Amino acid sequence: AVLLDPQGLCYGVGVILDGPATPQGSPARGARYNSAIRYLSAHPGCLIIAVSEDGPVDIFPQRQASHDDRITQQLLQLKELRTNPADDEDMTHSLLQWLNEHRSYFQESQCGALDECVESLKTRWGEE
Repeated sequence: AVLLDPQGLCYGVGVILDGPATPQGSPARGARYNSAIRYLSAHPGCLIIAVSEDGPVDIFPQRQASHDDRITQQLLQLKELRTNPADDEDMTHSLLQWLNEHRSYFQESQCGALDECVESLKTRWGEE
């Protein structure tokens, strides 16, 4: 495997990924696939691209498209709260927390929309 950090800095080529045994592995798949699954269970914040010797390429973690609709709904609700003078600050904070926790599922345009809302809210609340 090639080990990179989120900024793309390479830490090693040909490294062996390892981690605890997990039920998500498959005896029908090869060592690269199963090593990626084990490593991900021990390091959940990482992204792994496993290229098997026999051809298949797997990306872990596997993101579910269903998040896209929920993210869109949450962003729309946040925009509504941002423009409503009688906004609910607790609800706004809880929406921001949910959106931040799911930011790795965002498309680039959604990140921009969230950043715009956050900056507007910081200005409203007098934060830097």
